Amino acid sequence: MQKILTRVNPDYPGRFQRRLRLGAIHLFLALLCIVSTAAYSDHGIAVIANQQVDAASLSPTRLKSIFGMRTTTWKNGQPIRVFVLKDNDPLHVRFTKDVLQTYPYNLRRIWERRVYSGTGLAPTVVNTEGEMLKLIAETENAIGYIQHHNIDQNVKVLEIR
Repeated sequence: MQKILTRVNPDYPGRFQRRLRLGAIHLFLALLCIVSTAAYSDHGIAVIANQQVDAASLSPTRLKSIFGMRTTTWKNGQPIRVFVLKDNDPLHVRFTKDVLQTYPYNLRRIWERRVYSGTGLAPTVVNTEGEMLKLIAETENAIGYIQHHNIDQNVKVLEIR
């Protein structure tokens, strides 16, 4: 039977294999979209705050405003102390790009403009995640970020939604 089909349409086996391959590609792309959406919603980065901070979650807009040094107080009126890693630290780069959706040099430019114009302060720059974790745990009203696997019970994790 196949000899007959092959003689009538010599491309018969190839067309079936191409359709099968195309279906497998579509399935792979659909799975890739699902996985990338899950990875996008959780970057492996946790926004952390001092235990005394009176907030459990922040909107992405408010988070950008805090790290852009436009929002300087918590809802209860207490001043926010912002801690960040160095501009070239890989976690800082991921945090600014994936969570804040900007670039480190844009953040740096915003901070410098506020400092030089006298309208604000720059965040406190730390060298390591361990140092950030320690300072946020010890500093009232502090906020920063670390990788999820470095979280301990001395800080509060803020949900971004």
